[in-house]
Amino acid sequence: MIFVQPDTGEEAFNMINEFIKTGAFDLIVVDSVAALTPTLEIDGVSIPGQQAKMMSEQLSKLVSKVN
Repeated sequence: MIFVQPDTGEEAFNMINEFIKTGAFDLIVVDSVAALTPTLEIDGVSIPGQQAKMMSEQLSKLVSKVN
């Protein structure tokens, strides 16, 4: 088991992408979607729907890699 705590949502998805590329994992668990905070939000830029946009874009990329 590998446990990671990335600082941003984008960093989390980059890690997940790397894990998928290795092919070494059968299961990847994200414990808290609410904790996947976009970099812009951490930098103090508040854009409505920013987290939803990030999630949509990143999950689309992940799905294309695992199918």
